[in-house]
Amino acid sequence: MPSKTFIFGVTVLAVVIIMGGVSWTLLNSNQATPPTSDNSQNSQNSQNSQNSQTTENPTNSTDNQNTDNSPTITIIAPEDIRDAAMAYIKTANPKTAQYMSDFDWSGGRSEAESSGNETYLYYASNWMVRVQWEPVSNPTVLLSISYSSETTSIAWEGTYLNGAIKQTSYSSS
Repeated sequence: MPSKTFIFGVTVLAVVIIMGGVSWTLLNSNQATPPTSDNSQNSQNSQNSQNSQTTENPTNSTDNQNTDNSPTITIIAPEDIRDAAMAYIKTANPKTAQYMSDFDWSGGRSEAESSGNETYLYYASNWMVRVQWEPVSNPTVLLSISYSSETTSIAWEGTYLNGAIKQTSYSSS
């Protein structure tokens, strides 16, 4: 019969191998990642996109504290893009503000998409938000947002690229 030390060592090794496999799977999944942008652009561009209807696309800048002079990349979650787009709509189209309060979002990644695009669908009250992009480097994110009640209908479309929201169409009735 093996010694207790040997059994303990094998158990520790198995745990290390399992944890390493889980970490590798999480960090290197073949699922496309959302768009990326520089940390310094996130807050600046959110403010800029709220202040104007269209914004220019900034370029990535380098982080002076990096010794290799490479840009600092942050993955932007689809939820953050959704929230930035909703804030943009509220600012660019003030009549929509009365329909925007206390969002309790549900939804997430849509498995039904067959075109190879990453698609996320979110729902809150009478709102529906679709966030979609092709799994390529630095994609343009397509946004489709709608509100529908018995008396009001809002349809908004736009894009997100490098931290900037741009409205491509808007209608309200």
